[in-house]
Amino acid sequence: MKKILLVDLDNTLADTNGQLKKMGIDTGSYPAPVPEEVWNDGRIFLNAEPILPVVSFVLAMYGFRNDIIYLTARPEHTRWATEIWLYKHGLPDAPILHTEGKPKGEVVRGLTGVWGAIEDSPHEITSLRSVKRNLEIFIPDWPYNRNVKGNRLKTGGAIHGLYPSKTGS
Repeated sequence: MKKILLVDLDNTLADTNGQLKKMGIDTGSYPAPVPEEVWNDGRIFLNAEPILPVVSFVLAMYGFRNDIIYLTARPEHTRWATEIWLYKHGLPDAPILHTEGKPKGEVVRGLTGVWGAIEDSPHEITSLRSVKRNLEIFIPDWPYNRNVKGNRLKTGGAIHGLYPSKTGS
């Protein structure tokens, strides 16, 4: 039986902050103050560049006896944009769970077989750990999450970003 790896999308697989910056939105603070209408039509998700080291890590983990579930706070009505983006960037066709404003830990509480998660958001990491205590967390490395313990994934650079290392305070 395959085990499940939960995979976040924004600023984990997709450089959504890069798109926000192009729109003139300051992403220097976390979470960035983003007007609600930015998320409404899904274009921000379609246009986001992939974070290649994390995409490569997901592909490697998927091929290593793991199933994945995408777990996202994106609005449900933008699912179409998510599906197109995942296909365009060669990521596995897998279930997508939308949190609908709930903490991610609450959304996955009843899931069995979950061994790990790739997540960038400090409050979502806390939420996941509160429900799944032995969860292995892989954290795409951004300035806003450097104080969170876990396996770090480089978010830029070449092939050396594929493999996690334990860091954090």
